[in-house]
Amino acid sequence: MASKTLIVRVKLQSGDLTIINAYHAPNAQHNEDAYHQLFQTFNPDVIILGDLNAYSRVFRAQTTDARGKLLEQLMDDHNMVALNTGAGTYIRQTGELSHLDVAMATTNIARVANWIVTNESMGSDHLLVEITLNDSAVVEETVMPQCSYRRADWDGFQTDCKRLITPQIVDDDVIASCARLVAAIIDAAEIYQS
Repeated sequence: MASKTLIVRVKLQSGDLTIINAYHAPNAQHNEDAYHQLFQTFNPDVIILGDLNAYSRVFRAQTTDARGKLLEQLMDDHNMVALNTGAGTYIRQTGELSHLDVAMATTNIARVANWIVTNESMGSDHLLVEITLNDSAVVEETVMPQCSYRRADWDGFQTDCKRLITPQIVDDDVIASCARLVAAIIDAAEIYQS
């Protein structure tokens, strides 16, 4: 679907929220199946936003292009609404503002969301967009092990890492491979911490 996509899951008081930030290059072909999959996979509580280079009257642009029509249809199919308020976000070379950055959310998230375009560009040709939610994030307690780095047996740790971290812990499942790698490093650290 997009040239680049970042997906984050946030735990809110009312439940989990998935935030998808995507970039789709202006001249790249859009893959309708990829768009459909993105909308289907992350429903029901989701915000999809980014520089999609799509124009639609739904996002307050003056025209609607093919990408915009596809987004309109997907929003309709998945009970989503635009968060855009009509403020432009992209600064053209002429200084005129355009509506390239779009945000949409499921209706239950849109009820607690507020979209604001700031006057800050941070050197970009896009203005920063702030989306605030009237729903608090849940902060989970994590216990970090306390280690004395000065007293650690670094030679022993290195030897055990070489023994535990082998090519066999990595396969096509990136998430499982990452979990096995982290577990191996922690196992080695626990043996050699003082």
